[in-house]
Amino acid sequence: MASKTTLANFTLPLAGFANPRYIAADPTDATGHDISSAVAVAISVISMGTNTVVAEQTFDRTGLTGWFPVLGQRVDDATAALASAFAAAKAYIFPVIGARMRFRVTALATQDLVASLAMLDEAIDIAPGAGTGGTLTVAQGALSTASPTMNFRVVSAAAVFNSNVKASGGKLHGYQLHNTTAAAKYAKLFSKASAATIGTDTPIASFVIPPNGVAAYFNPIGKQFLAGITLVITGAIADGDTTVLAANDVVGHLDYI
Repeated sequence: MASKTTLANFTLPLAGFANPRYIAADPTDATGHDISSAVAVAISVISMGTNTVVAEQTFDRTGLTGWFPVLGQRVDDATAALASAFAAAKAYIFPVIGARMRFRVTALATQDLVASLAMLDEAIDIAPGAGTGGTLTVAQGALSTASPTMNFRVVSAAAVFNSNVKASGGKLHGYQLHNTTAAAKYAKLFSKASAATIGTDTPIASFVIPPNGVAAYFNPIGKQFLAGITLVITGAIADGDTTVLAANDVVGHLDYI
């Protein structure tokens, strides 16, 4: 059973204020809440009118820079899509990735916003609501589905590596790619149900596989690919690059659902 530390209960009178505001003791304070001792943060929104809230975290312990959106899950519906923004008075839970967290009110309306925040410092299971979703788990600073991931093996040949990992929408949970050469290689990820059309398709993410090194990524929440998951690896960084690899230049795997 997770122990819970209540951060605070907040009532934000938003009428007449400038955008944005924050769910904090001082609605102008953009530095957020210290969440370094938690594995998850829960928010219960009692009333929010037509306001919209975005959950954000940062690795900066001062809270002055480096904010990024964090995907969370509605507690009452395990089948609802993970999202960083919400506009309904519900309870939500977010994994702790950074050192500080803030809830930014991005679309101000005249209605007050009333919410309670709590930190969870142990693992917690959330039973699913109506629907067919599985149990959601927050543990060691991450929120994920309990569904097992699939493994996609990567072994380069004497060509551009261009492989469709999944031919329908899914989530990439991680990868580990080893570069066996002394020159950097470049991976591109596409949301596509087939192999990429290099020079026409635009990747949604690109990263370097360092010389004689490893590119690794792990995210239990998963990065969503709406159309499908396709991986391209070439010898140069440009989106349209077609520099071929040699056999076994890059080996590794992807984990996805």
